[in-house]
Amino acid sequence: PRTAPELITVGATVSKRSWVDRGGRVWRDLTYEVGGIAPYSGAGPNRLGFPKPDLVAPGHVIVAALSSDAHPEEVEWSVFRPANGFTPDDYLLPPEGGRAVLWGTSLSTPHVAGVVALLLQAAPDLTQDEIRNLLIASARTNGGAEHRAWNPRWGFGEVDAESALMLLREGWDASEGVDSAMSDLGVLRDLLAPSECTTITVVPRDSSGFPLGPGQTVEIEATLGTLGSSVSD
Repeated sequence: PRTAPELITVGATVSKRSWVDRGGRVWRDLTYEVGGIAPYSGAGPNRLGFPKPDLVAPGHVIVAALSSDAHPEEVEWSVFRPANGFTPDDYLLPPEGGRAVLWGTSLSTPHVAGVVALLLQAAPDLTQDEIRNLLIASARTNGGAEHRAWNPRWGFGEVDAESALMLLREGWDASEGVDSAMSDLGVLRDLLAPSECTTITVVPRDSSGFPLGPGQTVEIEATLGTLGSSVSD
């Protein structure tokens, strides 16, 4: 599904890498760096050349509600039941009942769905394109996504619920000018064969870093280089 251009595609970041299970045992996954992209999170662009993922959200060591139909001690096929025969059956169950620990982009996607729900609660008439624009323009561009409009693993940045709602309430002020030092620019691919084209993505921002959204005029100058030489813009 993530290859469809009209869908909002979400990658996974690492916001936590340890937990305590129901038996008081501490489990740590130190192979991943907190604040970085989870290695299992797929990179873009998609096979059709669209810039996916759109954005990223926490997806590693997420503690969330556990369905009674998936309890590892009651359901043999439960994804929370270890397959190696050495790990305790309750190692993915935290001390508080009705919860479980899991990781993957399947855990990062609900974070974005929750932000979408908040946006629709505030403005029920929002279209899908408007929601995507709000999420992209308000995405947090720190960490690996810093100063980039789009890159293959971070998309346009990490979802930011507070900024998305603030952008919805305050709107885009078209009277503000674009500040080139604060704006973000990215390319779909940074290595091209002769006569090939690439997609350039731009998030225009004002001098305070606030996204200005659609309708802005942006001028880009680039110098084409020869094979083996650098390109300046």
